[in-house]
Amino acid sequence: MTEYKLDDQDKIIISHLQKDGRKSYKDIADEMGVSNVSVHNRYKRLIKENILHIVGWANPKDLDLNCHALVLLNIDTSKHLENAINSLAKLKWVDMVCVTAGKFILEVEILCRDNEHLFDIVNESIMSLDGITDTHITPYLEVYFDDEDNTGTSVPVFRGLDATDNKNKKLDETHLKLIDQIQADGRKSFKDIAKAINVSVNTIRSRVEYLINHNIITVYAWVQPKYLGFGSFCRVLIFLKSTDHLQQVVRDLAQIKYVRYIASSSERHQIEITMLCEDNFHMQQVRVNDIHGIEGVVDTEVITYLKVLVHNGRDVRIK
Repeated sequence: MTEYKLDDQDKIIISHLQKDGRKSYKDIADEMGVSNVSVHNRYKRLIKENILHIVGWANPKDLDLNCHALVLLNIDTSKHLENAINSLAKLKWVDMVCVTAGKFILEVEILCRDNEHLFDIVNESIMSLDGITDTHITPYLEVYFDDEDNTGTSVPVFRGLDATDNKNKKLDETHLKLIDQIQADGRKSFKDIAKAINVSVNTIRSRVEYLINHNIITVYAWVQPKYLGFGSFCRVLIFLKSTDHLQQVVRDLAQIKYVRYIASSSERHQIEITMLCEDNFHMQQVRVNDIHGIEGVVDTEVITYLKVLVHNGRDVRIK
């Protein structure tokens, strides 16, 4: 099968949806000077080809998901890898699954309530998978930067210094049901959401507005990295001379446009990041010239991701 090639109009549609995943076909069409039908048909083709997904991302803190951890797995690949991946893709608490070229075959990111909850998930739902031969759990201490939409526009946030933090945010059962619907389908209509959770369309419209305005949910297009020109996806472990440098290093890392995620680690390295680069040579250039050029960085280690299988809790495998 011939691989679908994006043209200029596809790219314009994608750029609009990266900024606002619920932007109407009419508004996009008006700005492009084309018909609604043309935009709608192209969108359906992009979805069918598994090039993009409209994602409803909810701020974990607002859902009381205060534990973010990386679970590393080795599996008997001759028999059990595919079944393990399928099972992991169905777990509610799994945020991302990648195949790696590192010491472990799979990296699984978990978002859950606390360390006790993490233990229960790993013990009951992951360790019970057939073929698991080795595991390692790394809780993140703090997440500073999460550029979910791959636009390079996020800024780092430090605990206690988040100006958008609102202690008065209150989510009731209707909010939570609505968030579940948006996470499953970021472009689901207000009418269909209202029917699914048995409330009025006006209620859904006002609740969605509240959730977006208070930075509780963000709806955007997640695009398969290769269609954005990125052929290398990796995790970089960063070792610092001293934790005195940590906040400034985080700020400097956030200025590198290829960095997509920054967190402090409970391992020997103090910081972990993920990066999207053009290819492995480009990744090495960014590592040597940009990351090692930051004051306080003394060493790095790279784990290359071969495939992204689950992103934002959604199965994104190319079928």
